[in-house]
Amino acid sequence: MPSQLGTIGEAARELAYRLSNICDRKGWAAEGVAYNSLVISCPEISRLAAETEEKIPL
Repeated sequence: MPSQLGTIGEAARELAYRLSNICDRKGWAAEGVAYNSLVISCPEISRLAAETEEKIPL
């Protein structure tokens, strides 16, 4: 199960990165900030998910 969660998380990060780039190209700054913040937060989100998974195995 952990590898499946990692795959989903990586896909979500890639999607947020692509959406951030699209917003940048279109001049949609407010929307782009939200996606960029998600991309920047991904390592911490992954760390917390792994930590939680250790405490509560799926």
